[in-house]
Amino acid sequence: MAKFSLSSMAKRIHFVWDIGGILSLSIVNLYWIYGVWSIMSIVILPRYYEGHISMGFICVYMLISFLCIISVYRSALMNPGLVPLMDQALPGENLDWTYCKVCRRQRPLKAHHCRRCQQCVLKMDHHCPWINNCVGEANQWVFMLVTFYAWAMSFLSFLLCLLHWYVYPKCKTCDLGLYITFCQ
Repeated sequence: MAKFSLSSMAKRIHFVWDIGGILSLSIVNLYWIYGVWSIMSIVILPRYYEGHISMGFICVYMLISFLCIISVYRSALMNPGLVPLMDQALPGENLDWTYCKVCRRQRPLKAHHCRRCQQCVLKMDHHCPWINNCVGEANQWVFMLVTFYAWAMSFLSFLLCLLHWYVYPKCKTCDLGLYITFCQ
């Protein structure tokens, strides 16, 4: 069996220098900032001052929000499972491996070449433009956490908006200037 050398092991931190991907990751970051700020300033804080929302709920919302953005950056900067270089493969040892015509090196059967990353990735799922990285064997769990936290944050925001507009009484401490800014 061929051995992997430590010098040729894939790096732990992986960043794709792609202008479109960096722009998409920046849009995700700005969207997160805007979403957290708008829900906090329009719904959560005024309803907290009126006694409709507890501090515990605010802490849970902020925890999910921070876990979401931390997971986004972890999945964006985490090595997706790049195929390591082999030291010296003996003939007949890697019969179950294939040859990548683009990288010009051996790779396992479930590895695929990413056009954006310009490398082969182990158990590649897809290249996600929103995290500017491939989703592969090493970062798939973190990517699933991103989708879970984004869903949880969206669900809580939707629930808060429903409560704000349809269940709670008319807001007395809401800033009408913020409403006018958002409506124009």
